[in-house]
Amino acid sequence: MNAPVAPTPVLHFESVSRTFQQGGKQTVHALVEVSFGVHPQEIVAVIGPSGAGKTTLANIALGLDRPTGGTLRWGGDDVRGLRRGALRQAKRANRLVTQDPFGALHPGMTVFEVVSEPLRGSALDRAAWAPTVNSALESVGLDPSAYGRRYPHQLSGGQRQRVAVARATVGAPRLIVADEPTSMLDVSVRASINSLLRNIRDERAVGILLITHDLGIARYIADRVVVLDRGRVVESGPADQVFSQPEAPMTRALINAVL
Repeated sequence: MNAPVAPTPVLHFESVSRTFQQGGKQTVHALVEVSFGVHPQEIVAVIGPSGAGKTTLANIALGLDRPTGGTLRWGGDDVRGLRRGALRQAKRANRLVTQDPFGALHPGMTVFEVVSEPLRGSALDRAAWAPTVNSALESVGLDPSAYGRRYPHQLSGGQRQRVAVARATVGAPRLIVADEPTSMLDVSVRASINSLLRNIRDERAVGILLITHDLGIARYIADRVVVLDRGRVVESGPADQVFSQPEAPMTRALINAVL
C-alpha cells in the first residue's frame, strides 16, 4: 500500500532572508534563511523575544513585504512567478487577524459590511454574499440577525475580535495570520477566541500562522512551534515536544521567564 501523500503547504518559507538598510549604512538582518511550512488544518505558532523578526515574517507571509533572499510559496506556487492578476488573486486567500479588535474594524461600516470586505472583487456571485457572510458570523458564535446591522462601537472587545475572525474566514481563505489575537482582550475572553481558532483549524482546510509572545496560548492551540531568535529559526517541532524538552537556549529562556 502506498503511503498517503502529504498535503501541499499553504505557506512555505524556503531559506527566506530579509535585510534592511538602517541609516543608509548599517545592514539589519531581520530574517536569516528561515525555512518552515504551514499545512492545511494546522496551527503553527511563531514565538521569540522582541526583535526576533516575527512581524517581518508575518508581513512576508501575507505578501505585504518581499524577501531579499530565498523562496516564498503559497500553496506550492513560487510567489515570484505569479503575474500581477494572479498575485492579486492569491493575496485574497491570505487573511489577517490583528491584536487590536478596536482599531481593526472600520467604525463607519456595519458588521455585515466588515465581514463581506474580502468578497469584494472575488468571483463569488453577489447573491451568495449574504448567506456566506451569515455562515461566517454563525461559525464564530454571532447571530447574523442580531449583529449584522450593528457597528463596531456597539460591540464588546471579544465580539469585535469574533467579527475580525469571521472576516478572516469568510469565503475560502488559504492562510490566516493571527498576530497576537488575544493580547488586548480580557483574560475571560481569551479562552473563547483560542477555542475558536482551534475549531477553524479542525473544520476548514485552512492553515493558521500564530504570532504570539504568550507561550501558554502557543502550547494550548498550536500543533507545531517555531522559535525565532535574531531572525533565525533556533528550534522547531511539535508543540508538546518543544515545550517539554526544549533544546535551544532561547527556548529554555522563554519558558523559564513565565515559570
